[in-house]
Amino acid sequence: MTIARYDDRSLDSLDELEQMRLRYAQELPELVSGLSVAVTQLRGRPEQPALLCAARRRAHQIAGMAGSFGFGAVGDACAAIEAALLKLQRGAGNAWVEIDRVLAQLTWVRTAGSRRFPGVPGNG
Repeated sequence: MTIARYDDRSLDSLDELEQMRLRYAQELPELVSGLSVAVTQLRGRPEQPALLCAARRRAHQIAGMAGSFGFGAVGDACAAIEAALLKLQRGAGNAWVEIDRVLAQLTWVRTAGSRRFPGVPGNG
C-alpha cells in the first residue's frame, strides 16, 4: 500500500483549491439567480434566440463549475436545465415544465446564500 506524501507545494495547492471552492460557494447563489433571471427573460420573449443562448450558456457554465467544486447537485440541476433548454430550442414547448421544476429545486441556492454550503465562513 502506498501512502500519499505531500510536500509544502502540494499543501499550498490544496489550500488554494479550497479557497477557490469557498469563493465559488459564495458566488453560487448569484450565479443561480442570474440563470433564473435569464430563463424569466426567455419566457417573456421566447422568439429571441439570443435569450435562449444566454440562458443555455449560464446553465452550462454553472453545470461544469459547480460539479468541479463539489456542488454536484447544483451542477446536475443546471445540466438538466441546459438539456431542457436545448429541447425548447428544438421546439419542445413542454420543456418549460422541466425547467420550472428544476429551477424550483434550486430555490434554496438562490435564497440561502453561502450559509448553506459546508465549509463556507458564516455557516454557524
